[in-house]
Amino acid sequence: MSFCYTEADRRRVRDYGVVSPIEVVPNGADTERVTPESPTSELIKHDGLVAIFVGRLVDGKRPQDAITAVRRAQREQPDLKLYLCGAGPLREELEDQAGEETEFLGHVPSDEMPAIYRSADVMVVPGRAEGVPRTVLEAITARVYSVTTALPPYEKIVKEGYGTTVPVENPMEMGRQIAAFLDLSGGIELGAGGSEYS
Repeated sequence: MSFCYTEADRRRVRDYGVVSPIEVVPNGADTERVTPESPTSELIKHDGLVAIFVGRLVDGKRPQDAITAVRRAQREQPDLKLYLCGAGPLREELEDQAGEETEFLGHVPSDEMPAIYRSADVMVVPGRAEGVPRTVLEAITARVYSVTTALPPYEKIVKEGYGTTVPVENPMEMGRQIAAFLDLSGGIELGAGGSEYS
């Protein structure tokens, strides 16, 4: 027996010629581990607005677009800082691209992630191909607003009040949406207090 997260995944596996039974088991977030009441993270030292990117530093995840988007959002939100949580082969290239508005945390242990979510005002998810990402589910559970690319898995789980989607590989629009949300939210601490839309 095989397992996958979505019906689309099941069809894809069938297309590869798998004939054994395939069960769809949706991805999820542990609502006892990730909560809006989690403590904040000591890794996040910025006193202003905080954006996070959570994922491997690889091209498919588009961390370079997260940096560009936050830089665009800073036009309206100059105290916004981006924390990248993840490791990968693009780190050196990204460090060259990034400025003072970006901090690289490297690989963050999963037991630290609830506190990372709790410390964030917005999560930036610019990937161009995903299944059902646990990071977005965990951000929603922690009541962190997510600005994601308009991929079918994201569109299904990013609900009104928890986020919005933008076209793939359009970091300038992503930045505009980040800035607009932070302006609309009045700078409330979403991770600490929960979204006003939840």
